[in-house]
Amino acid sequence: MERFFICLLIDFYGGLLTPNQRKILKLYYEDDLSLAEIARDLGISRQAVHYTLKRGLARLKKIEEKLNLVERFLVQTRAFEKIKSELLSLCEDLSGEKRTKLKDIVENLNNLLERGGILV
Repeated sequence: MERFFICLLIDFYGGLLTPNQRKILKLYYEDDLSLAEIARDLGISRQAVHYTLKRGLARLKKIEEKLNLVERFLVQTRAFEKIKSELLSLCEDLSGEKRTKLKDIVENLNNLLERGGILV
């Protein structure tokens, strides 16, 4: 499973993990620390870090299998990106006020997506 997808799993479902699992998963996948570095920083064994990672990731995968929110988010995000791309290509065929208006619409869409104003 790719790192980006796991980071999304943590973002979506991290609150459903134990605080320790969430912390270790974030250190490993988001901060890119090694097992040894995490073990040293938290004062636990490398084996304990590995076990916690394995259990936490298994829990995230199980939740995603049931809810499928991350996969739907990715599909919808790709769809929005395609729509934005098509709108921008239409801008090239327009001139003047219509072109400016369409670019403003695309910019508003971007702003909504970046701020989470649209739940995709």
